[in-house]
Amino acid sequence: MNLDELTINDLNREEQEAYNRITDMLCEEYPEGSVSWSKIGQLLINSDIAEE
Repeated sequence: MNLDELTINDLNREEQEAYNRITDMLCEEYPEGSVSWSKIGQLLINSDIAEE
């Protein structure tokens, strides 16, 4: 999965900022093609819980 090609249209501002941080981190930490929607979803959930 190429993170540059992902498009999500239904996030609020805070969710979009978290998504941007997570995808930036994933691009730095993992080889291209090794990131799944499941991994991104879990990180978004964890990010939301941590911010509350």
